[in-house]
Amino acid sequence: MNKSEALPLAGTERRIMRMKHKETPEQDSAQPAENLVEETVESPEKTSEAPVEPDNAEPADEIAEIRRQLDEKEAALQDMSGKYLRLAAEYDNYRRRTQKEKDALYTETIAEVVSQWLPVLDNLDRAEFLSASYESDEAQKICEGVVLIQKQVKTVLDQLGVSEIESLDRPFDPQLHDAVMHVEDDQAGPSTVVEVLRKGYQVNDRVIRHVMVKVAN
Repeated sequence: MNKSEALPLAGTERRIMRMKHKETPEQDSAQPAENLVEETVESPEKTSEAPVEPDNAEPADEIAEIRRQLDEKEAALQDMSGKYLRLAAEYDNYRRRTQKEKDALYTETIAEVVSQWLPVLDNLDRAEFLSASYESDEAQKICEGVVLIQKQVKTVLDQLGVSEIESLDRPFDPQLHDAVMHVEDDQAGPSTVVEVLRKGYQVNDRVIRHVMVKVAN
C-alpha cells in the first residue's frame, strides 16, 4: 500500500470512531429517561397505597378526659336532682303539716269563742219555747224579735262551720252525749236518746259541747 492510499483509510477510521463515540452517550442518556418514566408510572401506585391519617383524629387521652368530665357532670346533675326531690318532698310535708296545724288552730279558736256564746244561745232557745205561753201582743212581738235574733245567730254559726248535734231517737254515743238521766221506755230501744235536755254543738267533727240527754234503759 502506498502512502496515498493509507491516508484516506485513516480518515475513514477516525470518522467511524467519532460516530461510535457519539452513539454511546445517546444510549446512556436514553436509559435514565426510561427509568424516570418507570418511576413516574410506579409512583402513583406507591402513593395510593400509603395510609392517610385524618387531620382531626383526637388522641385517646383527650377522649378519656372528655368522658371523665362528662361522668363528673352527670354525677353532679344526679346529685342536684336528688337534692331537689328531697327538698320538694320536705316542703310538701311542711306545707301539709302547717296546713293541718292551721286548720286545727282555726277549729280550736272557733270552738273556744262559740263555747262562750252557747249560754246566750240557750237563753234564746228558752225564749222561743216560752213564746207560745205569752198572750199579750206586746209579749208576742218581743218573742218574734228574739226568734229573729236566734235565727241570725244560727246563720253565723253555720258560716263558721258550727252545727247542732242531732241526738233525739238516736243511739247513745259517749263521744257526743252526756247522759244525766235514765228512764224506762218500752217504745224506745235500749240506750236510745229519748229527750234532749240541752243542745250540743260541734265544729269540723270537734265537739264544742256534749248534748245533755235522757237515755232509755
